[in-house]
Amino acid sequence: GWLTESSACNWYGLSCSGGQVVKLDLPDNSIAGTIPPEVILLQQLNSATLSGNDISGRIPRELFFLRRLNILSLANNLFSGSVPPFLQQATHLRSLDLQANYLDGTLPDRLDQLTNLESLNLADNALQGKLPSDLMELPKLTELQLQSNRFDGQIPISGLSEATSLRLLNLSNNFFGGSIPTTVGMMTALQTLVLQGLDIGGSLPNTLGDLDNLVELKITD
Repeated sequence: GWLTESSACNWYGLSCSGGQVVKLDLPDNSIAGTIPPEVILLQQLNSATLSGNDISGRIPRELFFLRRLNILSLANNLFSGSVPPFLQQATHLRSLDLQANYLDGTLPDRLDQLTNLESLNLADNALQGKLPSDLMELPKLTELQLQSNRFDGQIPISGLSEATSLRLLNLSNNFFGGSIPTTVGMMTALQTLVLQGLDIGGSLPNTLGDLDNLVELKITD
């Protein structure tokens, strides 16, 4: 069990390799409190799933300095504050899920550094501001879920034209305005596009017909 004299490698939800903790798998365990900065000591950690708990406070910046961390899921907790600006340091991150917390503020700069990121879920928070175009330009990004936040401005035109790997894009229930950019037709891998609950107008771009892989399109409520 936890906090016993036995090796941490024998604790529930922890996996080790070579005596070092490489995986935390503790979803839905009623864990409360905060994540201590000492998490930085887990330098071999490559996967941390702590979703569905009652963990609160700010997301510690130390998590994003774990060079081997590939998967981080903190969804459905009580985290508050902004997404740490040190997120850009997590260049090995492949999946980041922060859905359903109490995060606010704008997204940090230099997200274009996350060149290995494949899945990003920031849905169901209170994030705001304009969406940086470089977020959708990440070369390996296949899933981007930003629904139910407070993002505004126009949907980035240049970002869509570069999002050739995206298979799922959900921007619903935000405050985006303007119209759907014609560059949406360049998202050739797109399978699911959800733009419900937005303040967009105008006619649908003809370029939607270029999305040969599209199987789900939701624009009106």
